[in-house]
Amino acid sequence: MKSLRCLLTATLLCASIHFAFAETPPPPLSDKAKSIFDGKTLDGWESPATQLWSVQDGCLTGGDGNKIPYNDFLCTKASYRNFILHLKIKLTGDPKTGFINSGIQIRTKRNPTGHEVCGYQCDYGEPDWYAGIYDEGRRNKMLIKADMKTLHPALILWGWNDYVIKADGPHIQTWLNGVQGVDYQEAEAAVASDGIIGIQVHGGGNTNVQVKDVFIEELPPTPDAPTWESLGGVEGQRAKLKPAAKTTAADHVLHTFKKIQLTDQFWSEGASFGDFNHDGKMDIVSGPYWYEGPDFKVRHEYYPATKTFTHKKADGTDEVIPGFEGGLGERNVYSDNFFAFVYDFNGDGWPDILIYGFPGNDASWYENPQGKEGPWKRHIIFDHVDNESPTFTDIDGDGKPEIVCNSGGYFGYAKADASDPTKPWTFHPISPKGGWAKFTHGLGVGDVNGDGKMDIVDADGWWEQPASLEGDPVWQHHTFKFGPGAQFYVYDVNGDGLPDVIGSASAHGYGLIWWEQVRTGSEITFRKHLIMGEKPEENRYGVHFSQLHALELADIDGDGLKDIVVGKRFWAHGTHGDPEPNAPALIYWFQLVRHGKDVDFVPHLIDDNSGVGTQVVVGDVNGDGLPDVIVGNKKGTFVHLQEKKSVSAEEWEKAQPKANPAFVEGGAAPAAASPAAVPPAPPVPK
Repeated sequence: MKSLRCLLTATLLCASIHFAFAETPPPPLSDKAKSIFDGKTLDGWESPATQLWSVQDGCLTGGDGNKIPYNDFLCTKASYRNFILHLKIKLTGDPKTGFINSGIQIRTKRNPTGHEVCGYQCDYGEPDWYAGIYDEGRRNKMLIKADMKTLHPALILWGWNDYVIKADGPHIQTWLNGVQGVDYQEAEAAVASDGIIGIQVHGGGNTNVQVKDVFIEELPPTPDAPTWESLGGVEGQRAKLKPAAKTTAADHVLHTFKKIQLTDQFWSEGASFGDFNHDGKMDIVSGPYWYEGPDFKVRHEYYPATKTFTHKKADGTDEVIPGFEGGLGERNVYSDNFFAFVYDFNGDGWPDILIYGFPGNDASWYENPQGKEGPWKRHIIFDHVDNESPTFTDIDGDGKPEIVCNSGGYFGYAKADASDPTKPWTFHPISPKGGWAKFTHGLGVGDVNGDGKMDIVDADGWWEQPASLEGDPVWQHHTFKFGPGAQFYVYDVNGDGLPDVIGSASAHGYGLIWWEQVRTGSEITFRKHLIMGEKPEENRYGVHFSQLHALELADIDGDGLKDIVVGKRFWAHGTHGDPEPNAPALIYWFQLVRHGKDVDFVPHLIDDNSGVGTQVVVGDVNGDGLPDVIVGNKKGTFVHLQEKKSVSAEEWEKAQPKANPAFVEGGAAPAAASPAAVPPAPPVPK
């Protein structure tokens, strides 16, 4: 807490005034206070979820030993205005099972249409929610947080703590174990100053909350203060706090995509872009061709495009089609080109092309001939790139990218010879030798623990980069089951300062997930948040599809937050062998939206007839400042050019995805396809 004496920092933030204050001791328990819990029964308290609440060991107890399916609240039947509330609270649970959180509702009203409530919540839980004030079900945001550097040392983690809350007019204060949490002054006039008191058990984790010794001292009411009744109940209160309606077209922007199909031939499972001819326009590379921007109608062969297949037409005659047999044929065939990256390897100012072939095969870069026609010189730099989601990024912090993959049974990275990038690259293992091979699924790179060094994320946890890479030390592995997905990304999803992990649970099944990082002391673990599962009810908007074999993280709408671009891999194993192989080849961007301590990923359809391969690339292809999406797969090669349009409020609202009434919070998708439903995979890339 700041040691400024009664200094009001009249700073208007989020429609409220936050005070810098000298720490004030909590008001003592007065002989005027009365008990509102008899220590034996739930008399005077109520909840629609009777199975979640009981009296155990003389305590009001929330939780039934199972994972909490949704937020629920045990509330007083009586209503209070101004008061001083004293209670003891203990919160326990396993952070690995989900979000472990509680809080004390004050000046609250039940939402008549569900189990939620509306009102102030004096929060309680790790890592930094203690004694802050969250506006539950009303403004849905954190109004003020406590200074955890001061408060945390006073807490007994997972033990009993004394909680004091004083509400007097628009002034609300909190204390935990005698240490002041917040001093908050409500700036909005139209906020209810009365209501019930409640205890929250937060959905998502296997949580248990207990409260005892509950005493309240009622204070004189504030004259003419608004009440829930005078404000028109929950909906009336929300309406009075709703931001002013947007009135200009510029405030309503739609982000849509125009699809350009460069070819319907199957040459690769990935594609990328760069200005290969130095004309100032971005070009597309996919398979053995690069396509001239900005219209991509002229293509150039940079390595021999010799592959063809024979297709029997409806009239019985044979047709020879260039490329591998994909969407233009019937049989399941794999290409020899799975990933494309663009980088100037020799420093001549011309972008070169790096290709990872079929899993387990080589990585080669093709040297840009600086405008000359004909094949580009091929440099085979690494013999065996294993894993179906290898990447190309700077992992050791020297400013130059490395090949990050499995090889020879190890996790590791291949690094160029600084004196000659055409020489074979040296592989640096970071793990003990294991069973990882060419068809291993799941890989990502990011700073998981916030030490400034890049770590490696795999299906079974993450590898912590040591202080020094000298001598190729084995990196420490931290076990966590992320699942056999595709690309993993490390990003602070909810803005709490801790890096989270984003990825698919199964590259050939279902499940788009973000795993929230949770820290207890120095221990790092994660809690799972399902964005999209196998069934419509496992997404807030009813979206579901399988085969999430390629993901990218990028700020699509320019709001400063990174969104997820992901789609269905078309015919990963052909027309059989995977869940819904013949369903539409969708590609979506999921818009990250933060609501206080909660987040949402709002799905926006990019296209329903292209999908992804093993790679999806995002970048500004046409130079308009908007991120575009590039895909290569068995349907061909596509660029989806983003278009941004200002529209009316009505048109904008009509275009927004609609809430799914069947959505179940915390629904769990299977990590992979059911063995009973899917036959064993053949020895081909998954």
